[in-house]
Amino acid sequence: MSDKLQKNNIKLIGLMLASMISGVISGLVMPGILPLGFLAWFSLIPFIIALNKATSPLIAAILGLIFGFFINGISTFWFFDLWSLEWAGISDSLKIFISLFIWVIINTWIGLFFALFGFLSKLVLKSGANLLIKILAVGFLYALLTDRLLCLGDLAFPWAMIEYTQYRYLEVIQICKFIKGIGLSFLIICFNTYFAFLNELYKTTNNKISFCLKHLLLIGFFFTSLFTYGCYSLSKTPNTKDLKITIAQINFPEHTSDYATKVPSKYIKIAQNAKGSLIVFPETTNAKWMDSNNRRLLATLQNIAKNDQKTIIAGLWAAKQTGRGTIWANDAFLFDSTGMKKYTKVQRVPFGEFIPRWAIPKIIEEKFFDKTLPIDLEKGKEITVWETSIGKVAPNICYEILFPNIIHKQVKSGAEIIVNISNPDWIVNESVKEQLFAFATFRAIENSKMVVSSMNTGRSFIILPNGKTLYKAPTNVEVIGEIKTK
Repeated sequence: MSDKLQKNNIKLIGLMLASMISGVISGLVMPGILPLGFLAWFSLIPFIIALNKATSPLIAAILGLIFGFFINGISTFWFFDLWSLEWAGISDSLKIFISLFIWVIINTWIGLFFALFGFLSKLVLKSGANLLIKILAVGFLYALLTDRLLCLGDLAFPWAMIEYTQYRYLEVIQICKFIKGIGLSFLIICFNTYFAFLNELYKTTNNKISFCLKHLLLIGFFFTSLFTYGCYSLSKTPNTKDLKITIAQINFPEHTSDYATKVPSKYIKIAQNAKGSLIVFPETTNAKWMDSNNRRLLATLQNIAKNDQKTIIAGLWAAKQTGRGTIWANDAFLFDSTGMKKYTKVQRVPFGEFIPRWAIPKIIEEKFFDKTLPIDLEKGKEITVWETSIGKVAPNICYEILFPNIIHKQVKSGAEIIVNISNPDWIVNESVKEQLFAFATFRAIENSKMVVSSMNTGRSFIILPNGKTLYKAPTNVEVIGEIKTK
């Protein structure tokens, strides 16, 4: 091997390590892992430097794939901490294999978007454009590809959007009322790109002291402006409806044998005794008891809603007979004086609620996945806003809260309250519950609407339109929260 080739290989390995380090750090500061979200303003610097030093757009694409795989892979590490699948005849060792397979497929798919970002960014960085244009273009490409395009399609899994790292810093993210999460993503990437080139600029300047003072003032002005507006925004009283809300966190693990017999009666008892005008139950992922008991449950909940002037939202599975057999759907039901209504989940979880069969070999599908999900859940036809006695309500189920496009469409249709029902019970690791809370914080601020969420085993919450937490339940305990919004 020639010395030149050896040096090129060493350089390539260095660029790949830099991209991996950026991906690892960025993944670790995602919600639910390390509370160090401020590092996201700097964590992509090695990756951007690596893109700039890449010898070709193809090499830059490989670096993007590495970065994307690690930032998403680390934020979804809970894939390996699922409840036992023995009920489906799958041993724990086989469960680990299936989890690993899905984790690799999803994160490789997501990594392809980052690969495209790397490819296009390299074309920009090696162009003759001035530095400001390059910084803005890199920020634009990242926001477009990893925030916008990654939310499209059935295999969409936008779990690690870089803006989510900032969910703890309410002063910083108030700006999302105007620029949305995608705009904050743009700012974070522009800031990282700016820092990536700062060292090169420093080397070429003659007056080092003046250079440092100028850029320190620029950075100070940027963050001072963000915090000043954020503090002003948070000082104002958010505009919310005057409601009393009952959140039912039933804390009843679905893998327990008596779930089918006890949960329907628990729903009815809670609804009867609830003091709230809005009662929210969690999502369910257990179809065992719906086929025989749902008629009684639906009728009883509707009677309670009508007689007691309550608005009840509950997650239920509904069955439909077709020529292919029984098709199940993950639904949210509304019980209200205006009548009973249903919303079928539009954005299904890949490999959880449907199998993207084009993405896996036939032998693996038949041997493993047909045991756990023989028929895909029905896909909802349209995003819904319910007219209810308490106003217009936007229902969404579990990880649909990740998708700003879904919630924005509901708010554009007049939604006044965003209601999310979730059931992260099938994941043992607690980090996923905090991640769902972080996603909802952004949806609240972006749309200036209150978000109400009920989760089976927690963490249920209410977030005000400015992102402040009005209510947050502990995890893994039964809690029937009675909360006044004013």
